Amino acid sequence: MKQLFSASVLFLLTITANAQPARKAIIGLIGKPVEKGIRVDSILPNSTFATLPLQKEDVITALNGKAVATMEQYGAIVSPLRAGDVLTVQYIRSGKEKTATTKAVM
Repeated sequence: MKQLFSASVLFLLTITANAQPARKAIIGLIGKPVEKGIRVDSILPNSTFATLPLQKEDVITALNGKAVATMEQYGAIVSPLRAGDVLTVQYIRSGKEKTATTKAVM
């Protein structure tokens, strides 16, 4: 009986561990909407945006192929991101369009 109970608990713990959703990503961008997108003011260390080559004053124009002109659009794109999800950022630096891709971190 004791051995059967241990196996049942282990099975239950395995199912519970596998059923949990991925952790929400830490995005880490502080910015302001401007004419062409979201201007980067600062990036928090150890965040998803910290893994990208973005700099202060860059203007993010699209995330995962979707245009971002407002903070609401930005929020709608980044809120569902989970750790490990791919994030592609299109941005403008010194008048030149650039693209960078990373995986979201938690």
